[in-house]
Amino acid sequence: MKMFRTPARGVVLALALLAPAVGLQAQEVPLEGSTIQNPQDLPHAQGFVSRNESVEQLAASLANGMRQSAIVSAKAKRRRVSGSFDLTNPRKVLDQVADEIGLVWYSDGRFLYMYEAAEATSAVGNLRYATVSSLVDFLEKTRLADRRYAVRAGTEGTFYVSGPPVYVEIVMKAARYLDALYEGSDQQAIHVEVLKLQHSFVNGRRYVQRDRELELPGVADALRAVFGSRGPQGVQVISSLAAAAGGEESAGGALAAAAPDVATTINAGARSSEASPGPALVVAYVETNSLLIRGTREQIRQIKALVGEIDLPRAQIELAVWIIDIKKTQLEQLGVRWSGSVGIAGRLGVEFNQGGLSTLDGQRFLASIKALAENGDAWITSRPALLTQENTQARFDSSQSFYASLVGERSSALEQVTYGTAINVLPRISRDDEVEMQLQIEDGSASGSDSYVDGLPTVARTQIDTVARVPHGLSLLVGGYTRSSSEFYRQGVPGLKRLPYVGGLFRGREKRDDSVARLYLVQPRVLAAQDAGQGDRMRRDMGMDLDSRIEHAAEALRNGGAQP
Repeated sequence: MKMFRTPARGVVLALALLAPAVGLQAQEVPLEGSTIQNPQDLPHAQGFVSRNESVEQLAASLANGMRQSAIVSAKAKRRRVSGSFDLTNPRKVLDQVADEIGLVWYSDGRFLYMYEAAEATSAVGNLRYATVSSLVDFLEKTRLADRRYAVRAGTEGTFYVSGPPVYVEIVMKAARYLDALYEGSDQQAIHVEVLKLQHSFVNGRRYVQRDRELELPGVADALRAVFGSRGPQGVQVISSLAAAAGGEESAGGALAAAAPDVATTINAGARSSEASPGPALVVAYVETNSLLIRGTREQIRQIKALVGEIDLPRAQIELAVWIIDIKKTQLEQLGVRWSGSVGIAGRLGVEFNQGGLSTLDGQRFLASIKALAENGDAWITSRPALLTQENTQARFDSSQSFYASLVGERSSALEQVTYGTAINVLPRISRDDEVEMQLQIEDGSASGSDSYVDGLPTVARTQIDTVARVPHGLSLLVGGYTRSSSEFYRQGVPGLKRLPYVGGLFRGREKRDDSVARLYLVQPRVLAAQDAGQGDRMRRDMGMDLDSRIEHAAEALRNGGAQP
């Protein structure tokens, strides 16, 4: 017994002596395979630390965070990783690790598969009875599809797929299953499917522009224009369920009224497959932004293929518009020539072309305007900011209206006259990441009371309609036209001008006429996915204070030094 007790006491003593050192080490070095500094924090772990260990351990931790099981190939197990990993976003970590060490991965929702990049495979398939769109639709509905490894359709039912071996195998098995399923089906039978749009609207939108009602067509409008109802193979497109039911009742009532007809059509198609199919029916369902399609499989395939070509994701574009007024005398002193250049004390140069249009560094140009504004020689009258999509028109309109009385022999009416600033921008992105814009500007102003005609002001309008291409990171400067501005200033001798009766002798009014040049600076910026939630940056740039870089540049211009 003594032989066993002595070592136990020695072990206890050694542990007691080493306890402070172990505690100190635990505070400095995390536990192996985690970012935990204290073993008591093990249940709350949100990270992983690896020191030249197999990627299999990291895959197991990531799969656990996704509530899945990890399956790592033998070649991928040889890859080793080192570093600290945040497991709060497992998919992001997977993408980063795969890019760094050359791996590919796929998840079917139950298992996480990881392979070496060289193990990726590809395959070409052919569908004799089913369609590629039905294959893609099946993969998406069963949540087996992966956008990184898209199925690319060819002609005559051929398709190509590449990716991790398990994913390619799943796609090929699904293709064989659907082809066998469609082989014995009746091609003339009537089916109903729901196609949900992801990036477009089923119906167009209407808006009013200066008393004119305009309409932007939606997907249902495009289908109606393409197909119409032409013969037995035509397509009938209906904009709403109420229209399908033949009335203007509510959507619920329309759905109830249309349902018997749909059921009758399906049953009739199932009983009589030899009869030729009628026109396909497409109904726009606004509540879920979906299209209800009724027709044969071939008709549905054609409609889904066409919709897939136009329902594409579009980039988000932020448009900041600066409306700037500069005194013409000051503009000339700065050396502005619309056919030449503008130079500010030899430190800021901007090139212009013959059309009053230029692309330039908007930050530096706004810095010069900031310096002029402090001396009262320039004004930023407005700075609207809009967020739009590629190939979608954005409009800014700030207008005023007055009414002119039209009196006839037996009737009278009021005619509305609207003037102000209206800017329409239709942007699109080129292959070189340049922003091409169709720009329309209408600027109107009313004359002063001394220029009224029959008690009504005269309205002067200037219109600019152009197309421009703006390189990445630059801005578009438009304008340069001048307009007259009259201002009245009160002057007088302090104290004496307030005296009763005789104060008028010591005060007066002075009229000052200035010629002001109006400029429009359009700053387009293509937003990336990581730009979501950038409200603070936008508020900083569009707020009352300019960006800090503009402030530094303006300070350099005021002090006469070179801009850093």
